[in-house]
Amino acid sequence: MMEFVNEAYRAKGISKSQAERFVLILSPFAPHLCEELWQRLRGNEWKDSLTYEPADLYFSRGGRAD
Repeated sequence: MMEFVNEAYRAKGISKSQAERFVLILSPFAPHLCEELWQRLRGNEWKDSLTYEPADLYFSRGGRAD
């Protein structure tokens, strides 16, 4: 996660999809904070809750487990 943050600082910004993936990765460690961030990224409807996102979404997109 720190490598992502460092790269984001160097790039002077990130895309919305990158922010969403980072929130997904961070969510097991800070679920309440990530739910709030997810609502700002996706909208305020209940169906847009981070709770309903597949747990393996990051890994199915080519992420590494290590």
